[in-house]
Amino acid sequence: MELTLKRVLRTNDGITGVLIAGARELCRILEPQWKNNQKGISAIPEGTYTCMRVDTPKHGNVFQIMSVPGRTAVLFHWGNTEIDTEACLLTGMEVGEMFAQDPDTKKNESQLAVLRSKEAFEKFMTYLKNEQAFTLHIINC
Repeated sequence: MELTLKRVLRTNDGITGVLIAGARELCRILEPQWKNNQKGISAIPEGTYTCMRVDTPKHGNVFQIMSVPGRTAVLFHWGNTEIDTEACLLTGMEVGEMFAQDPDTKKNESQLAVLRSKEAFEKFMTYLKNEQAFTLHIINC
């Protein structure tokens, strides 16, 4: 199984993209800003990765992106804004804005967000229900 993440928008509030399965859009993705692949705060480098099903204490059964240079525990999970990413990839049904705490200023303000995140995560996991691993291609557009 192969999925492709096409990154389409870069802002101060993160990077959004479209996760594609075959010829159809599976969901939207929000990642943190690119900060030179720094652990815990940056998007991961463009490239091809193996993703493995794992069980985590916080998010339960999810997929982890393996072999990210210098990084561990980069997951697909639910959440809405950049502060929720924990340097992971958040699923959403659509991209919009919501009022949330800015990770840099710690002030509440309107931010880029993925919406209906748990719904998208359930769709993502249902699509991959019979898979223990898949290949992820990340492309900067």
